[in-house]
Amino acid sequence: MSNTLDTLINKALETEKAKFSKIEEVSKEDENEFILATKLSLTERIYKEIKNEIEVEIKQKAIQDAQNEIQQQSISNKIKELRTLIISGFVMSFFVGMLVNQSTDIIGYIKGTIEIQSVGATLIWIFIFLLLCGLILIFIFLSDFEKIIRGLKK
Repeated sequence: MSNTLDTLINKALETEKAKFSKIEEVSKEDENEFILATKLSLTERIYKEIKNEIEVEIKQKAIQDAQNEIQQQSISNKIKELRTLIISGFVMSFFVGMLVNQSTDIIGYIKGTIEIQSVGATLIWIFIFLLLCGLILIFIFLSDFEKIIRGLKK
């Protein structure tokens, strides 16, 4: 690129040089000094413009890369949250189903449609399933609460 730029500037300055040759009062030394100064000025200005354009492109590329990375992390986090939600939902629904099953046994016993040999064991299972469901809900709540607190700290 430097050779092309030098050639372009030299061609442009040749036309300026032709103007100087028509003026008799300008010495050859002044003419060469002016052409050299103009060449350096033009070269520097063109390099600055190119540098600024490249910097803008690099900044835009970095911003785009950062946005893509953030989007990928966001998608990854959503997938992890969905996985956790599905697993905890499955576990919770299992224990709620067991709790409902034991509760229907107690309701059937009270109505007299079901005879249970050990009502005490059924009540213990109801208590255990209630406790497990409560612990799962507390765990889910604390997990979400922790995420909120972490988000506030950032």
